[in-house]
Amino acid sequence: MADTVQFRLERMTDELDDLERRGLFTRAELADVVRRRRDFEFRIRRHSPLRQDFLDYIAYELRLDALRNLRKRAIIRASGSDSEGDDDPVSENGNKRRRPKKKWKKSVSDVAGVLRILDIYRMATVRFKGDLDLWFRYLEFCRGKRHGRMKRLSPKLSASTPRSPASGSTLQHGNSTRT
Repeated sequence: MADTVQFRLERMTDELDDLERRGLFTRAELADVVRRRRDFEFRIRRHSPLRQDFLDYIAYELRLDALRNLRKRAIIRASGSDSEGDDDPVSENGNKRRRPKKKWKKSVSDVAGVLRILDIYRMATVRFKGDLDLWFRYLEFCRGKRHGRMKRLSPKLSASTPRSPASGSTLQHGNSTRT
């Protein structure tokens, strides 16, 4: 179990280096992230993990990804306002022209959070196959992030959930709202 956790933590090094290099997190904050992730990994790798362990890990990763997005937007805004100075470009008719926004190149850390959350959801749905609430949360996350994995999940969901009139009609009509 410890080897598996260590392996998963070692796979995060590129992402953590990228977060520090871009100035999104300090080294102390990243050490706290690693400590929290290690705790969560041990909780979901134990002999009989709880459904709540997976949900807590997902909630933590969602908050972390939201914080990363906020800091990224703040850095982009700050770099856009500092680089231009006071001279505003003016077009021929006297109106101010829009400045081109600085592009933030996509990197490992931009997609790693979503991929990690998808992986945690995958592990949770393998462990708790019949939990429709968990499946619907997974589908809603994929839909919210516009991730293509949702197309592959629908057949797995219908194959792994028990046959009941409520689940059959809900899944047949493609309604992914929880009842």
